[in-house]
Amino acid sequence: MVDDKFDYFHPHLLGIIFEHLLPLMAMNSKDEELWIENGQEFIFSEDSPMNDHNMVKNAAIDLFKILSKTESMDGELYLYKITSFIEDALKTGINPRTGETITQSVKEYILRALEVISMQVMDESILLSLMESFLSEVVIPELKSDS
Repeated sequence: MVDDKFDYFHPHLLGIIFEHLLPLMAMNSKDEELWIENGQEFIFSEDSPMNDHNMVKNAAIDLFKILSKTESMDGELYLYKITSFIEDALKTGINPRTGETITQSVKEYILRALEVISMQVMDESILLSLMESFLSEVVIPELKSDS
């Protein structure tokens, strides 16, 4: 019964992941203000259950982690599809799903997504070896940039 309902969502999961869960992981304007005013307080507030945005963000992160461990309809883990999306988006500056230019805020939540799945990437030896060069060529320079 549960599998039947889950199968209904499979064709839509990439859209759910990329168009809904990733943006929910982004910082909002209140987060940015707190980060600028008091970075230490921002870090502590990330796990606060009193902040509605953090509750939604943390729920999105939890679901993102679960879905990344799930096999897609073609038998490939969504983790591979997610890392491929991240790699394409950051290398080209274009969202591979929409063809739109990646904005700074989109880059931030894409990098956040990479952070969220980092432990799962390390558990996949094939994926880890592919990601090492990507990290050194794309992610590290992005983190060092002023933008």
